[in-house]
Amino acid sequence: MINARYPQSQLDLIDDTFYSITEGLLSGHVDFYFASVLNQFKPAGISRFLVSHTQPHVLLPSAHRLASGISVSMKDLDNERFILYPRTKEHCIRDFQLANLQAAEIRYSQYEHNTSTPFYELLVPIQKGIILSPTPFLNVPPNSVALPVSDIKYEAPSCLFYYPGNAKPEIKLFVSAFTNFIKEETRHEHTKTL
Repeated sequence: MINARYPQSQLDLIDDTFYSITEGLLSGHVDFYFASVLNQFKPAGISRFLVSHTQPHVLLPSAHRLASGISVSMKDLDNERFILYPRTKEHCIRDFQLANLQAAEIRYSQYEHNTSTPFYELLVPIQKGIILSPTPFLNVPPNSVALPVSDIKYEAPSCLFYYPGNAKPEIKLFVSAFTNFIKEETRHEHTKTL
């Protein structure tokens, strides 16, 4: 629909190494930003639309003592080393990780390395630590296991961010179509193919 009405529009996908949510949207370099953020994250001048609540997961090496379970508690992760999300322009994933690690009242250490975001998850199978994620893992690396975390204190739901002052007409069309789609999908409890 958007391509038909605005054939000159071009879609470029970029990750959080280029812009923060606020910087990208307010500068006009980014039209939409999808991110999993803590509930209290509400940047001034930016509109936020809830896409979905997701189940936080932990990524473990397959030889880990908890890997054969069906879920884990944060208390089970006492004395673990956590691999923190790489330092990028947007830090919402790190914010999620650090807020929940501090709230869990467990002993933990942090592993930080200057790896790029596409290779960040590959530190788990080589046993540099484990990863706490606000969302399920789309592609579990070899020799790794992803399990849901049962007792996260601070959720980070998936949200769409956009700048309502952006004058591009295709922005308003996309936001309208996307939000209607999500509302309809939610109304059908994510069970109907739309």
